[in-house]
Amino acid sequence: MENYQLIKAEPVKRIMNINEIELIGDNKYFNDLNCAKMKGRMMEPTILDGSLFFYDKYDRQFVSGYIYLCRIPGADGLIVRRIFSDFHNVILKADNKKFEFLSENIFQKYLVRSIILAKVVKVLNNIE
Repeated sequence: MENYQLIKAEPVKRIMNINEIELIGDNKYFNDLNCAKMKGRMMEPTILDGSLFFYDKYDRQFVSGYIYLCRIPGADGLIVRRIFSDFHNVILKADNKKFEFLSENIFQKYLVRSIILAKVVKVLNNIE
């Protein structure tokens, strides 16, 4: 039996093959939320490898510092990143300090809307 811990998920070099996310059906959990499983350590310690997270595909409003499910143009698969913004730049950043060098700068702010698929709103961390 896997043990999970519920937390709230609030406040890149060229990526070729991205397999960080395993979508879990098209089922609805917690009202309009969908569920996915994290594959990899990019977002640790916030989202642990093998943990479940819930995302709201209807909430695509960008807020700097929050975590989003994203699709990077030209790459296969989906990623989860914390997104930051200043006046000119947008940065997709992994929470795991070991992967800071993989931060992706997006200089055209209008592209943010095209890469954000959903906002991550809840995390059910596997604590085994």
